[in-house]
Amino acid sequence: MRRWLSVTECADYLGISEHTLYHYVCRRRIPFNKVPHSNLVRFNRDRVDHWLESGTVETIDEALKGGN
Repeated sequence: MRRWLSVTECADYLGISEHTLYHYVCRRRIPFNKVPHSNLVRFNRDRVDHWLESGTVETIDEALKGGN
């Protein structure tokens, strides 16, 4: 599995449009890397996975168990 994703690959991976992904990049809402001496961006698959996992919301059962 490739470590670096292009904009198209990352958008497909996340199930969002390229337009939405560019919006996230412009607002620095998703981790990305710029290719030196160009306007190209690439996405590290591990960092994208970590970013996704950081947005995990507990189920009500998990929240209730945590409160005991």
